[in-house]
Amino acid sequence: MFSRIALGSRAITNMAGILIPGCLRRYRRLDFFFGNRGITMKDKKSNPDIKRKKVSFAVSFPDAAKVALAGEFNDWNPAKHPMERCDDGVWRKSLFLYPGTYEYKFMVDGEWQNDPQNPLVCPNAFGTRNNFILV
Repeated sequence: MFSRIALGSRAITNMAGILIPGCLRRYRRLDFFFGNRGITMKDKKSNPDIKRKKVSFAVSFPDAAKVALAGEFNDWNPAKHPMERCDDGVWRKSLFLYPGTYEYKFMVDGEWQNDPQNPLVCPNAFGTRNNFILV
């Protein structure tokens, strides 16, 4: 699956920081891979044929008092998507997103945390890594 993604200038690595061979990441999204090359977010919103898809995030931080989801889909503002804690200690949030690739992280009690269940990561401008999803 990973070897089919071959766009851009930044390499895709797994959570251990190991480069996944043959995989490059185009800045902000891999829309070209999904046939959306040149389509902007404005185009997606104005085109009724492009439908948003439900994406569910779930992460286990049983000792956390507050968890929020932040990423490209909300301008990295954790206040926009606070997560809901379930009885089992898993925090959940569902969003409707347009097709594309989105980087994200969790804000756990004021500290940025990666998604331990998502091996798809890329470097960010701060010298750490962000997770990303393909919608």
